[in-house]
Amino acid sequence: MTDAEETGNKRAEECLRLLESMAAELGRGMQAIARNELAGFEESVSTQAELAARLSESASCVSAGPQVPSFASELDPNLRAQIRDAYLRLQQLNRTYAALINESTRSVQRMISLCHSFGGQMREDFGRSSKQQTWSCRM
Repeated sequence: MTDAEETGNKRAEECLRLLESMAAELGRGMQAIARNELAGFEESVSTQAELAARLSESASCVSAGPQVPSFASELDPNLRAQIRDAYLRLQQLNRTYAALINESTRSVQRMISLCHSFGGQMREDFGRSSKQQTWSCRM
């Protein structure tokens, strides 16, 4: 294997690892939303931002899109297929994640509007473990 092929394989493997990490993080973010875990969601968003920055720094991953990166002309066909599949998985997860965020935003807006019209207010509950804020309204 030539140095160029070895470098290409390393870049491809790094690209694949980043894509798979981002897909896993999107899944974790969606799970946090489903479980209504704000701290978990905030942590996931932070990790997603870090991964997005690393992906954008890796021009070979960014410029490739769902196509196999340009440096991959001499890659093992299996690695090529894995990269393509990772892009496609990430695209699907991204669409699902965006739809979930949009629907969650609309739901929160509806609740705020509903409670606002009935004179809702923020209330802090104090307990042993931690202070929590809840939104309540009386109808």
